[in-house]
Amino acid sequence: MHIQCPSCQTVFAVENDEISVDKGRQVRCSICDHIWTVTRADALASKSVAASGLKHSKRKWLIILIILAGLVLGGAVIWRNIVSAMFPSVIGIYSAFDLSVMPDVSVVEIRNIRGERQGDTVRIRGEVVNTSMWPTHAPPIFVSVQNMAGAILAVKEVEPDAPIISAGSALPLNVQLTLDEELRADVETEIVAIAVNRMPKSYQGKPE
Repeated sequence: MHIQCPSCQTVFAVENDEISVDKGRQVRCSICDHIWTVTRADALASKSVAASGLKHSKRKWLIILIILAGLVLGGAVIWRNIVSAMFPSVIGIYSAFDLSVMPDVSVVEIRNIRGERQGDTVRIRGEVVNTSMWPTHAPPIFVSVQNMAGAILAVKEVEPDAPIISAGSALPLNVQLTLDEELRADVETEIVAIAVNRMPKSYQGKPE
């Protein structure tokens, strides 16, 4: 059984037969030198206090674990676009809970766009760059060729070559468009490329 010093609250283990059932026993605390008389009832009460303290400690850690689990789950929901880009296999889990996963087009830039026009055909090359420090889902790219007055001459939506763009990396953009009509060589045109805020059709629902 256990006894507890009433002065410094230190708990000691003692054998049952060391304490008389009728008279108890006088003991000295080895920590603070306090002397008191211990009875069997005191020993049982001390044991009950120690057990209660242990239960309280377990409850405290259980509450802490529940809070931490809530924070982890909340973060996994709030930052699910990043989490699912890092671990694509969890996309199915999000889908099961009706949580959409989308590319973050705010961190995607279309760079080094250049085009070559031959008759009514325009060949366009460029890069789809992830500017963030985290991987992101590769979005579809809406590409159009316009004249200088803003009229659209050709348009196409291009699927990315891979489902994920690593942090700070780029995917190639290659597309060929056919103009509505062949233009004279001296007619200027403009290429417009925009990242679309949705998952590519070829990757929707696929945890790749």
